[in-house]
Amino acid sequence: KKDIGLKWDFINKRTVAIDKGRNSKLYSYLEWSPIFKKVYQKIELKNISKNTVQHYKDIYDLNKNKFGIEKTIRFIKELKEKSLEFNAKFTIIIFPIIYWTQESYEFQESQDNFIKLLKENNIEYIDMTSIWRKYTQEELWVHPVDQHPNDFAHGLVSREINKLLR
Repeated sequence: KKDIGLKWDFINKRTVAIDKGRNSKLYSYLEWSPIFKKVYQKIELKNISKNTVQHYKDIYDLNKNKFGIEKTIRFIKELKEKSLEFNAKFTIIIFPIIYWTQESYEFQESQDNFIKLLKENNIEYIDMTSIWRKYTQEELWVHPVDQHPNDFAHGLVSREINKLLR
């Protein structure tokens, strides 16, 4: 937890940047040894990724964020009721977090729990997970440092919406 002079650099392709002024001794080791620097950056990147994944899992964990999840479901139910006033169709589109390997999706359990709540509250939904998982995450990203859905991913969503409206 000690400040050792590293900072996360989103601009430079998911690398760890070294701030000389915060820890000059560490900086001298990293400057002296490119191999040590690469190893250290990999370790930091892995730790940051692990923390980010856990953060998102906690958001959808009923034990850790019951208030937030209940508030979200209430809000969705209010939107559904409002749409019924206008005789409009109401459907939630679930955009998975675009972070997976071909074998596993870290957030499947969290997403399944959220879908269960939607079902319990009679809320129609489209889950893009199975459709997007046919592709690599890189094919769906805006950019390597911006993992939001790109135009191709949104095109897949629009096809699903068209199916629903037909």
